[in-house]
Amino acid sequence: MESGPPVPVGRIEKGQGFYDNIVKDTGCSGSTDTLQCLREVDYDTLKAAIDATPGVFNYPVCICKVAVENLRDDNDG
Repeated sequence: MESGPPVPVGRIEKGQGFYDNIVKDTGCSGSTDTLQCLREVDYDTLKAAIDATPGVFNYPVCICKVAVENLRDDNDG
């Protein structure tokens, strides 16, 4: 497997909204056990709900610190 390192996307609590949207989009909102409901959803419905969530490129990744440090080094002479 060559997927690379994980990309930092913030605190885990921020993921609850994404889970809630997947639950809603799959029709599991009325279930008392949403995780079990998701396990029983057909593949196409679940995939469509997951595909509607933000991907890795939707998160800001700042490389500003490296760029600023390189500029400082260049300007130091």
